Amino acid sequence: MTECLYVGGSSKGVGKTFIALGFLYSLGQHYKASGWKPIDVGHVNYNAADIMTDGERFHQAIQMTEHPNLINPFLFNEDLPPVLAAQRDGIVSKTEILQRYFQLVCKHFDHVVIEGARGLYTPLTSTETEIDLLTAWQPKVLWVTTIGERELSETLLQVKILQQHQINVVGIILNNRDNNKHADLIHYQWLTLEEQLQIKVLALIPFLELGLEDPDAIRILLHQHLDKDYLGLLEGTFKI
Repeated sequence: MTECLYVGGSSKGVGKTFIALGFLYSLGQHYKASGWKPIDVGHVNYNAADIMTDGERFHQAIQMTEHPNLINPFLFNEDLPPVLAAQRDGIVSKTEILQRYFQLVCKHFDHVVIEGARGLYTPLTSTETEIDLLTAWQPKVLWVTTIGERELSETLLQVKILQQHQINVVGIILNNRDNNKHADLIHYQWLTLEEQLQIKVLALIPFLELGLEDPDAIRILLHQHLDKDYLGLLEGTFKI
């Protein structure tokens, strides 16, 4: 049976792709593993910046022979909410299509790292939101957030929603994407998340200047900074 880990985040740009790639590079050394991003937007922006899409990054990470569309079934042009972006492209995104691709990915791979969309209640298709799909798929969830008061508030709200839907959130990762040097704020956010949610913060990922440009550095950071005492929470799904 395929094991799935969903990497979600408190908002856009918190480092979901960064963390998902880190797990994927580690997994690829031992397992037949894949990343999966069901829906992405902003293809025009990717092209304008001459950078790979997230789906292409996953595809490159595992050097897969299957078509990239398997990794990222829906990629819309404009950086808009998924349903609106689909309408602007003249496409109807359907839950049945996502489910079919999900089954195909699970058929091809033993482990799948799913990168989540922005917002649990943002409509992904004409009938389903992200929380609807998570409730149906029931993956283990790893939540990623950056440092700050707004990020703390959003994480508390969204993770409690996941818990109310009985979705298994196995840990939280703090990503110091903005190189925040306020030690008291970081400590406060760490303790508040653990106390309020009864979930362990597994790591504080330090600022990485090269970001996605250095994939091996991502893998090394995860190895160095994941809390070894609590890696057991992920064992059985991912052995890092």
